[in-house]
Amino acid sequence: MLVATGTLPTIPKQFENLPVWTSDDVFNMDEAPKSIVIIGGGYIACELAWFFASVGVETTMLVRRDELLSAEDREVRALFKEGFCQEVPVKFKTSVDSANEVEGGIELDLVTKADGGDEASKLVAERVLVVTGRESTTDKINLEAAGIEADAKGFIVTDAHQRTSAEGVFALGDVTGRYFFTHSAAWEATYLGNAWLDGEEGSIDYGPMPHAVFSYPDVAGVGLTEDELEADGTAYLVGSVPYTNAAKGRAVKERHGLCKFLVSPDGAILDCHIIGHHASVLLHEVIPVMRWRNKIDSLTDMIHIHPSLSEVVRNAARVAQKACQHA
Repeated sequence: MLVATGTLPTIPKQFENLPVWTSDDVFNMDEAPKSIVIIGGGYIACELAWFFASVGVETTMLVRRDELLSAEDREVRALFKEGFCQEVPVKFKTSVDSANEVEGGIELDLVTKADGGDEASKLVAERVLVVTGRESTTDKINLEAAGIEADAKGFIVTDAHQRTSAEGVFALGDVTGRYFFTHSAAWEATYLGNAWLDGEEGSIDYGPMPHAVFSYPDVAGVGLTEDELEADGTAYLVGSVPYTNAAKGRAVKERHGLCKFLVSPDGAILDCHIIGHHASVLLHEVIPVMRWRNKIDSLTDMIHIHPSLSEVVRNAARVAQKACQHA
């Protein structure tokens, strides 16, 4: 038996009885609204806000904090905020106090934190899209009756073979609370298929887990952030260059592009973060190196096509390598 029930979007109380959209149902729309408010500052909110703004919908984002993509590396966050806010209107430090359905849409009572105190305002939009997180669905499937263990947040506990605590029951995807990506769930499904159908043995090996944000600017990353390394007390060196460091980066006029490596003093790649044109594609030059050899000179000791954006990755690797040599 396989459990793969995924997660459900979190709906704050002030929206529970209103016809708001979530990331689960927004794709079922028959036509684009004239105006939309998007609540949230994570990657799904940023992707959907960029889409609606790009197709001409009057778009406003409301973000409780003063930043976007809080899980990203700090330099990436800063560059993304600068570039994204030039294209999509964002109200930072703003929360929704209450919401009501009115003629022509939904009216929001907003509270914005400012230096002089809280500021109240109203905003009306034809549609409201709430993207504030996702939560477990296991409270609806009676895990206890099947003897399946869940953690404190309701996610199913699995071992390195995707097995649950119940004999013959496996789980994959968001319901396990491990990773929340389509590509990680697909990897788990492939692993189980190989184990069940082909008799392959061994535990699941994720390798370095990449992620991407398909917005403006594009963002991709693999490994830890600088904040996480500092919190762990891990020694690291930085190698980064803007896209304009390479000829193709200048040619595509990428104003908010950056490739950044964090490496250990011996040259092992701890992470790579890329923001800019085709970031998710460029990251795939780094992932195989991290999985199989994991040395920064693997990227500097091979020819890169000129002019190509891959030279941005190579040039950042060169800076990181020099930092190791002088450490």
